[in-house]
Amino acid sequence: MFENIGDVEMNEVLKSTASADALQRTKALTQLLTAIQTPVREGIFDGDTTAGVFRTEVLPPGVSAEYPIDFVSPGSEGEFKAWTNPGKGRPPALVVSGDKLVLASTKDILRVEYDLSYARNARWPVVTRLTEAFMAGFVKKHNDDCWHTILYAIADRDITVFDIAANQGQFTRKLFSNLRVSMARNSGGNAMSVKRGRATDVWVSCEGMESILAWNLDQVPDSVRATFYSMASSDNLVINILGTKVHQMYELGANQEYQDYYVNTAGGALTPSGSGHGHTDSELGIVLDLANQDSFVLAINQPFEMFEDPTLHPQQKGGFYGWREKSIGVLDSRRVAAITF
Repeated sequence: MFENIGDVEMNEVLKSTASADALQRTKALTQLLTAIQTPVREGIFDGDTTAGVFRTEVLPPGVSAEYPIDFVSPGSEGEFKAWTNPGKGRPPALVVSGDKLVLASTKDILRVEYDLSYARNARWPVVTRLTEAFMAGFVKKHNDDCWHTILYAIADRDITVFDIAANQGQFTRKLFSNLRVSMARNSGGNAMSVKRGRATDVWVSCEGMESILAWNLDQVPDSVRATFYSMASSDNLVINILGTKVHQMYELGANQEYQDYYVNTAGGALTPSGSGHGHTDSELGIVLDLANQDSFVLAINQPFEMFEDPTLHPQQKGGFYGWREKSIGVLDSRRVAAITF
């Protein structure tokens, strides 16, 4: 993590953060924060599970997260057309208007602390582990805030796709076809419409991914089944089916936190037996349209900053804290949908 820093040198810096000399201690803390701030800032984004989903924008100081709402609204996609020229008089006109949305901002903050005797006796790799824990806290908060916003948008849109003939927990080829058709149809318009929609990415649980990899010959030909394994990424978290990427997400699945959040907090629901199923579905999947990059926005109101915590020394502790301020939004509900299986 700290490739350009010698362990011996930084061991001395770490020990100096526990010095009885206030000036030496302050200098050491400054060196410590300088050494770890850049790796922490980079590490927060390295662990981001929303990379490629949200369009990130760093806002200048004092600028609010204000975004125009697309004038192509659900149901209006087919209204963009030309008329036959009457040859006289004022030509027919299409009045284009939109609205704007100001996103509320939230502040993320986290503090880590350690005993001064620990600093005096520890080696520099201990700080690496301490820093990794610090990064993990911000990564977790960032991922949760982004996916919670998406889950709320999905619940609000209230479009759920399922395969009526599938067994509980079975992700079928028919379900995959249904989700592709649903995203295309519910985006409105036609194949040549402005910003036509399609299902570009799907997130499923570990079990859902294994269900796809287990498709047999009555689902897809053997040649297609073989490609699932050859095209899988090195960490086996993404496969590509007809141009739609299927991602594995640990937080989805029965009794997992994002699925529980969708049902218990966002007010969404898994497809019940009353819909024609002989059972209630047990798994949630997330379908997004990322083709247009016009909906998922992440505004950084205040970039990440780190500071040492001077209040800890009377307690014979050392530590540091960091914060940043951000705004998250889903501007177009046509870009989201739920699947259940």
